[in-house]
Amino acid sequence: MVIPIPGGMPQLSGPPPPELSGRFQFLKYCVLALMAALLLHILVGLLTDILSAIRSSLTLIFLVITGIFLMNDDDQLRPAYNCMMSTCFQPCHDQCPGGMSCLISFGALCLVSVVIDLIMGQLQSIFTNSVALFGGKLNFLRAALFFSMLISLLARSFGAYFSWKAYQDYRDMATLPGGGGGNDWANDQQPQSGGGGRMWGGGTIGGGGGGGGGGQPPPSQEFQAFQGSGQRLGGE
Repeated sequence: MVIPIPGGMPQLSGPPPPELSGRFQFLKYCVLALMAALLLHILVGLLTDILSAIRSSLTLIFLVITGIFLMNDDDQLRPAYNCMMSTCFQPCHDQCPGGMSCLISFGALCLVSVVIDLIMGQLQSIFTNSVALFGGKLNFLRAALFFSMLISLLARSFGAYFSWKAYQDYRDMATLPGGGGGNDWANDQQPQSGGGGRMWGGGTIGGGGGGGGGGQPPPSQEFQAFQGSGQRLGGE
């Protein structure tokens, strides 16, 4: 039995339910876009300064790793996940086992990184480079960095959005009676009757008296004063 998180929040674990296949399809596109942006940034770094390119790509690297763990049940991204499990990334499985357990981590990383980049003025940089690109003033390397930055920003923005929507759908399925997918833990929490009483998990309270007794409680024995025989003081 899976114990829900206090406060009515369902625990996220295992592969995504079929009801979330549409949301996870968009999340898959976001992960692939992040991988493309990272590859483009590293290729530009190979032609200029690879160490600087790696340092500036740490956020993308963490997001790609988390996204691969998130999509570990996808047919196209599962080979990348299996490859990572045979390398130094294996300890990451303890923090993010994969599937639904990585949904909040991926969405939070996307959202925080987008907010920080916007605060640091990336939106103004995108506008400036867009004007320069349409004016024919960007060379090949600068244009490649611009596209990498733009793809990364869009992928992280949509990744945060679809992660939140997927969590909302999963929460609704878990809380509504008769819902599919995430409602398994809610069904496991229903009290089940049996024998002499009820308790969580289908056990019984007070043993299992069978047969025709029907689980009726035994007659109560109340205390009554001055009952029974005895000797009176001064009596024969």
